[in-house]
Amino acid sequence: MKKFLTLAWGDLKNVTRDSFLILIYCIPVFIALLFHFAVPLIAGFVAQWVDLMEHYAFMMSFLTFLTPSFVGMVMGFMLLDERDEDILSYMAVTPLSKSGYLLYRIVSPVIISFVIMYLVLFIANLTPIPVIRLIPVGLMAALEAPMLALFLAAFANNKVEGLAIYKLTSMIFLAPFVGYFVKSNWAYLAGVLPPFWITKAYLASFEPYAHYCLFIIVGMVVHAIFIILMLRRFNRRIS
Repeated sequence: MKKFLTLAWGDLKNVTRDSFLILIYCIPVFIALLFHFAVPLIAGFVAQWVDLMEHYAFMMSFLTFLTPSFVGMVMGFMLLDERDEDILSYMAVTPLSKSGYLLYRIVSPVIISFVIMYLVLFIANLTPIPVIRLIPVGLMAALEAPMLALFLAAFANNKVEGLAIYKLTSMIFLAPFVGYFVKSNWAYLAGVLPPFWITKAYLASFEPYAHYCLFIIVGMVVHAIFIILMLRRFNRRIS
């Protein structure tokens, strides 16, 4: 545990020295504030055409995976730097070991994402938050962070490429829209993309347990598969 805390302290110092990384961490909070103040105003203006309040839960579900995506970007950039500096080779000969270091790089963004996600949802506060039932949903959503971090580190050659690749990965955020607006079983084809299950699980957290539990289980499996694939790719890249 002490070794992990030492790494976490080092990460904190690295982030606080880079204003760009600090800004990325702040973006989810800015978006939550925008949701809190701007969305109700917009809903009032368009009330005669569409009732946005009916879609507040979907908007809130969007925040659950938006937050980990930004954390994943930060962690991905840090992994790129460490890969270029051959930090992993150094870690391989330390008591922590290479596998222990990669475990830290997977677990730490999950914890950070989970905490920030709850903060962001409470700031947005568009709907009542199912605090207890949101825990499994939040854990699943938090898996987006290591998944994206490993993806960037596995395919990008530098931070510039990493930023471009991150923008391309934002296309996976179309999956929740398909799941929400397409009223057909064909919508489940979008389930190959992890964010689809986050939205499904979040919305089901207000409903009976049958669908809720199913969406959590399937979503966890889909995220685990992606993380394993990205981890294998990353290991090949550094070997």
